[in-house]
Amino acid sequence: MTPQQRSNLRAALAVLLTIALLAPVVATGRSARAIDAAQRAEDDLEATRATALRLQDLLRRQASVGDRPSPEPDLVARLHNTLHLTGVSPDHLTRISAQAPSPIRGADLSKQVVAITVEPIRAPDLARWLNQWTRSEPLWTIRSVRLDRQAESQRTQRSGAHDPNPPSDDYAASITLERIHLTNRVSSQETSS
Repeated sequence: MTPQQRSNLRAALAVLLTIALLAPVVATGRSARAIDAAQRAEDDLEATRATALRLQDLLRRQASVGDRPSPEPDLVARLHNTLHLTGVSPDHLTRISAQAPSPIRGADLSKQVVAITVEPIRAPDLARWLNQWTRSEPLWTIRSVRLDRQAESQRTQRSGAHDPNPPSDDYAASITLERIHLTNRVSSQETSS
């Protein structure tokens, strides 16, 4: 081999050696970027999945929005009617407390909260009433139900006589109802009247 060919061969070997040494470094860098991109995609997918599940949950629990302020004038009559339909005496509705509508921040909506107490009521009767109310009054959302077992003395005071076999499953049910309505619709209806 001539000195020129040896020099060219050394240069070619140096280039090949450089390529051989740099190839894993370049591949490692690309691999690391690919791993990072895959991890970001997996994180994005998980965040999207969590958001989708939250939206599904919200859709299941969504409150219907009415176009009139609440409570409507016949709310007490509708409460009495659903109690009657489920076999509970309307006289057992012992308290109704309606809060003034309050605006929902960031939306043209207002919400109305009504607290009621039904007592005495048995758990199966309450379940029937809650089911009937939900079906017949979709604009009212049941936000909470608290059951307090009634003592025999409360039952006796209410009935006026001692019951020798008092029922053991009488409760005082404190129920919070909520209704959302459009604020703008109400304002425009009031101004047009």
